[in-house]
Amino acid sequence: MLFDQKTNIDTGGGAPLSLPANYESKVTAPRNPTLNRGPKIEPKFTPSTFLKEMSLDTQQKLLNTREMYLPKIIALSDMSETSLQTTSKVDIDEPLFQPYPSDITFQKYEPFNTYDVPLLLRNNDKVARIVKVSQVDTPYFTIVAPPNAYQKVAPGVALVFHIQFKPEEQRDYAHEILVATEREKFLLPVRAIGARAILDFPDSITFSTTAVKSTNMSKVLFVRNIGNREARFVLQINKPFHVSPENGLLPVGESMQVTIDFNPIVNGEMKDELVIIYDTGEKVYVNVYGVAQDINVRLEKRSIHFENTYLEMINQRTVTLSNRSDQLVHFQWKHYPSEREEEQQKLRQLHALSEEEVSALQKLNVNTSESPSAGPFDFGVLIQRTFINHRRQLTNESYLFTHSNFRIDPLEGDLWPGGSLDIQVLFKPNEARKYEQTAWLDVVGREQRLPLTLTGEGEGAKLEASFQTLDIGCVYVGSTHLYEVVLANKGFIEARYQILNGNSIFGSCFQFDPSSGTISIENYQAIQITFHSEQLGQFNEIFNVEIEGNPRALPITISGQVIGPTFYFDQAQLKFGLVSYGFQTTLGCHLYNTSLVPMPFKLHIDQERNKKHNHLVSFDDDEDEEEDTINSNEFQIRPSRGIIPPQSDTKIYVDFIPKSIQKYDTFLQVDIDGVGKNIFSLPITA
Repeated sequence: MLFDQKTNIDTGGGAPLSLPANYESKVTAPRNPTLNRGPKIEPKFTPSTFLKEMSLDTQQKLLNTREMYLPKIIALSDMSETSLQTTSKVDIDEPLFQPYPSDITFQKYEPFNTYDVPLLLRNNDKVARIVKVSQVDTPYFTIVAPPNAYQKVAPGVALVFHIQFKPEEQRDYAHEILVATEREKFLLPVRAIGARAILDFPDSITFSTTAVKSTNMSKVLFVRNIGNREARFVLQINKPFHVSPENGLLPVGESMQVTIDFNPIVNGEMKDELVIIYDTGEKVYVNVYGVAQDINVRLEKRSIHFENTYLEMINQRTVTLSNRSDQLVHFQWKHYPSEREEEQQKLRQLHALSEEEVSALQKLNVNTSESPSAGPFDFGVLIQRTFINHRRQLTNESYLFTHSNFRIDPLEGDLWPGGSLDIQVLFKPNEARKYEQTAWLDVVGREQRLPLTLTGEGEGAKLEASFQTLDIGCVYVGSTHLYEVVLANKGFIEARYQILNGNSIFGSCFQFDPSSGTISIENYQAIQITFHSEQLGQFNEIFNVEIEGNPRALPITISGQVIGPTFYFDQAQLKFGLVSYGFQTTLGCHLYNTSLVPMPFKLHIDQERNKKHNHLVSFDDDEDEEEDTINSNEFQIRPSRGIIPPQSDTKIYVDFIPKSIQKYDTFLQVDIDGVGKNIFSLPITA
């Protein structure tokens, strides 16, 4: 018998059983365990160490436990109530009795058998102390106390209790033991580890050196459940590694296939851990190691320049992609230089799409409130479905290279080991300007995307004018002049042109016919220029011939001067001499129009300078004045107005009837319609 008749069980209070004096345990604790005052660190199991750990029985588990930890104190007691020694050399955060083991573990057991683990409580103080051990009632765990359990324990001496475990089935059990010293109370955990699933993964998985961005590097493992329980597990690993399946269920003795992929996107050594998480809480770690590097995949050149290319015409160049490695590589031409920029662009577009959806739904709510019969639910669902489709398309967007003027063919493909591929690059400009764009080659075997800079210049239609500057000299006001400029198409595409009239005073006096049109290749177009001005002055007008698709217009400069008609009198002055008072005297002269345009004229006497000089006497009844103006009725001009044909003349008569005795000194002034007033003055004296 294990216990004699003196042994008793207090089932009500959980007190320990008394241990017979001749009791000998078959389980012994290791000597000189190490005290670790830090927090307990859970062991990190590899598949082999986990298998080894689960194969230990209770005695072997205890023999391998060579560290003990400070228990967590849950309460402090008043030492004066139980002892006369109220001071202690042991720190307050450490117990007076150090337990070993720090937690009690049973494993690899069979139902209805009894298993025993010794619990050592060593007095760490400098004086004798009392310790008590108790537990909550349980049919599975029993505390067996030594004969001297209720006596004081000498300093440095260990009191040995025995924890007995009698399971009813192969499952996990959890329990706690309360240890009370004269100063504190603390709990010791007791657990029993039942049946466990064990997957026979290797401790480490090593991938051979592969090309960066490679997607065909995989390891296939056949894993067997060598434990004694059905395996319910989850597999976790970080990028660039991937595991499949990510979870599973495997009966005892069965096998399954697990695939681990290595998809590196950067160069260098990569390490991670495949974590096997069992449904019983254990975590097992498998070291995974891989190396990625660049391989010999390159572009023949990094830039392509297209010579001047006419609008809407296509220019073609070729660039060679070479694969000098022993791996099949996949390539794609991308719009952005890195995957990070692609993700940022995608996030921006998704954000903008969300704002657009919110705005559309808000507008729908406003319209619905104004018209309740519009059916808001159906329209709202339709809007949401539309934006869901947009998001799905955006999520799957690969951002392949696209450009309105450059095209690459093929955009993606595979290149066999040791092979090369000619990639066609097309350039089609739609404006006469310089173009520059970079395409990025994302290829397996190169960490960084390879840039290909595309440059070209679009060349529009070429027109040449028969002259670029025209000086028309002096032209008469009101006259119409015709000129001609010839536009020649010197390019290889038809030219569509347009000449816009100027907005200046003289610019609006020009007319071009035709002002717009199309000139075919190697053809000409004569344009008639009509000039008619009613204004005088010099001008220097620039007319731009706008050519469709060409930002550089063809300038035509026309300069000149608009002058009035030229004329003269055949006499330098009209001298009436000494005339009789009150009698008419007539003098005549010729007015010649020497210009090539009709000259409308008007003649009148100058009213500013017709002052009386040498006033003698006046026979009028008016009061004498020191200065009297000449009466305009004294001079009569025949004709006073008219139009003189080009290069012709007309006879002008001036009748003079003096009405005062004085010396006359005035002018016959000429006004030209459309030119100005007082253009010429012919002196008159009498």
